[in-house]
Amino acid sequence: DEFGVNTYKTWSEGESLFLQGKIFSEKLDNETMQFYKTRQDIKRVFANQQIGKVVSAQCFTLNSSFARGLNKIKHLIPPEAFQTTSEWHDYFRFDPSNSFAREIYETDYKETTKFLLEIGMNPFIYHILNEPYYNSFGKENLLNFRKWIENYYENIDNANKQWGSHFNSIEEAIVLIQKNQAGVSKIAPGLWIEWMDFMSDTLSNHLKGFKEDILSADKRSVPKYFNVQPSGIPNLNSMSNVFDYTKLMEWFDVMVIEYGGPTYGGGQSAKENDPYATGLNMSRMEKILNMDIGRAIANGKPVFDGEMACRRVEGGIRVSSHNYDLGTSLWEEAIHGISFTIIYTWGSRSWEWKTYEEAKKSAMGESYRGCYLLNPYNYSLESLKDLKRFRNEIDRLADVVLPMPRTKGKAGIIFAHKHNWLSGLKDIENFSFVQGALMNLHIPYENSKCFA
Repeated sequence: DEFGVNTYKTWSEGESLFLQGKIFSEKLDNETMQFYKTRQDIKRVFANQQIGKVVSAQCFTLNSSFARGLNKIKHLIPPEAFQTTSEWHDYFRFDPSNSFAREIYETDYKETTKFLLEIGMNPFIYHILNEPYYNSFGKENLLNFRKWIENYYENIDNANKQWGSHFNSIEEAIVLIQKNQAGVSKIAPGLWIEWMDFMSDTLSNHLKGFKEDILSADKRSVPKYFNVQPSGIPNLNSMSNVFDYTKLMEWFDVMVIEYGGPTYGGGQSAKENDPYATGLNMSRMEKILNMDIGRAIANGKPVFDGEMACRRVEGGIRVSSHNYDLGTSLWEEAIHGISFTIIYTWGSRSWEWKTYEEAKKSAMGESYRGCYLLNPYNYSLESLKDLKRFRNEIDRLADVVLPMPRTKGKAGIIFAHKHNWLSGLKDIENFSFVQGALMNLHIPYENSKCFA
């Protein structure tokens, strides 16, 4: 209440899958079981403190804490249940096209939902996945793709005409996909786009299944909203990630992005070889582009920043945030069409420090540590009061700062989604230059999507 926080996000760490689910019941050692029981107890305490005060957004991620249990029972899981890919996919480890993997997800979604409702939480937005990567070259997907080609094209000659390729057989095309996987440059562009389009449909069906798993456990007669939380531009402009948000937003209720807020101080932390830091180290213009593309893809639905990270970096070093940094970030998000913001992150990592100097040392580590709101080096007590100040300001000034109807754009930046499956992040720098020029010249612009 003191800081004006009214929403928090909780997530699955595999507790309910391991403790309540029947797949791995009693398969873990006592020490690991106690670890997950403690995680559930923490959620119980938090729920008891917050009942009647906040509404929780819920995120299923099977994250690094889940890995602790996974390592103990990995031998019980068939190898084909895991995604067949060389890309980073820690938050979406299993391939739901495989029946055993599908059972893992179903169990986790159902049991986690039941647990959170039982302890008094009130989820209204379900993040089906967090920062996911999916493009699995497992046997089920390859077999289904072959059947799809045979049904749609009938023979390889018809397929070659569409793809601009010279395959001798459908089998030859399938073998090339399986052999090179995400090696886009080694695969005929037409074939690669066909595979990605097919896989994006496959994934959409999986996600609809996950939604039904949740709804089968959450029968409350209240509105419930569904989405997937991408990591922003890295997800939206991937050459190999099959999350086609232009398709998903046809049935998702909310478009979610990450890292919409700017990094202050005129600099960025050093680039890290860490997928968790990708979004944090985007430039300010990329972050604005991230918000604007999200709005373009949303089909008029609300846009939600699931992890707004507000930092101040000078000379590549994290320095303490100033008062009004958080509020300025929230204003920038509102101006660029963000309706709802979760700030990354309320966590304290207090086990890493006892003194202010130890807190400073922690903040100098990986980029994400510089975003922990309860680290006294990152944010002073006064700077955290910015959240309530912003609420008071926007209630008073919204009609002045954000008059309706909004100014119509005079220039358009076209976001050609399927083209990104061939170019990936190469186009983002050009997008950023164009958008930056339009903003600096004060020319109203719009981002738009196309499906070509």
